[in-house]
Amino acid sequence: MVHSGKCTHVTIPVTGDIEKAFLQISLKEEDRDAFRFLFNVNDKEQHFRFTRVPFGAEASPFMLAATLQLHYDCQPEELSKTVKVLRENTCVDNFMKTRHEVKDLEKFKEEATQILGNAQFPVQKWESNVTALESDNMPNTGKILSK
Repeated sequence: MVHSGKCTHVTIPVTGDIEKAFLQISLKEEDRDAFRFLFNVNDKEQHFRFTRVPFGAEASPFMLAATLQLHYDCQPEELSKTVKVLRENTCVDNFMKTRHEVKDLEKFKEEATQILGNAQFPVQKWESNVTALESDNMPNTGKILSK
């Protein structure tokens, strides 16, 4: 909270989470050998390869970030402010924005959902200390961001 004379400005946060972000990224056929693993099937060792980026692989965060950056580069100019926020305020599959006005955050939420949805990265949950900005299915409102 910022105090300036008699006026008080409350900063409102909103966070979003990309649903199963790593699993949204397909691996090219020629790159799948880098994600090969062995599995015992009926007492016989068999080779398998991932077709999607596995969570926990050392390169997974880099691959996600590079994929997101590629999609951000393809956005129209009218979404540039939201793209800038996503570029600067994303940590792996979570992103955040703060503002003093709910309407600014509602616009960001709508545009970020559109940008990520068009890239096949659905946002699974929105959290905030303003109920109107949260996802409909959020069980414990205010649990992470106290009022």
